[in-house]
Amino acid sequence: MEKVGLSVKSAMAAKSLSVKEMGIGEDLAFNLLGWKGDELVVICQLAQKYMNIDPQERFHRVADCSVILRKGWGVDAFTLMAEGYQSSDPSRTRGIPLPIAYVQPESPVSECLTFTHVESDLMMLVTVPYKQTVGRKVVYSKPQIHENTVALRDAAYPMMFSDVLENATPVEELPADTEEFYDTLVRGLEEIGFFTACE
Repeated sequence: MEKVGLSVKSAMAAKSLSVKEMGIGEDLAFNLLGWKGDELVVICQLAQKYMNIDPQERFHRVADCSVILRKGWGVDAFTLMAEGYQSSDPSRTRGIPLPIAYVQPESPVSECLTFTHVESDLMMLVTVPYKQTVGRKVVYSKPQIHENTVALRDAAYPMMFSDVLENATPVEELPADTEEFYDTLVRGLEEIGFFTACE
């Protein structure tokens, strides 16, 4: 929970700043956090221009990124931050795309920040509903925790992260020039659309 809590606080601050500076409707890009033990060792942000591409292609870019983080940094947990929608009454919105249900009168759908966290023995979804108000402000509701994938309409991301953690083997021995090694990984991540910050 401490890992997800750090992700939530960071994203809320970034969202509030983004709306204040850019205006209502400004969404955050995907952020993928890689953990090793209790330490956050790498963060990758998908370039904004890739947020509007085909969702399947975007999924494959995130999958490629997660493999690089697993093999190169040896991460043992992932947290994906994304913007999304959630329904407080799934029976009313079943079968309706949530962005469409969101604009309907008296809709039970709200915008939210979503945090998909996966490690070897844990899979968790945390959502933070919010409303954007006049004065370029964001008002957040209480975070909601879902410790299974039932709450996800599409469980592809947590399943993919779980598969990467199980099947992608980290580099056993780093090369002598570790700086060049990580610089090469960062350049590779940039080629598939990610900006990277690492220790």
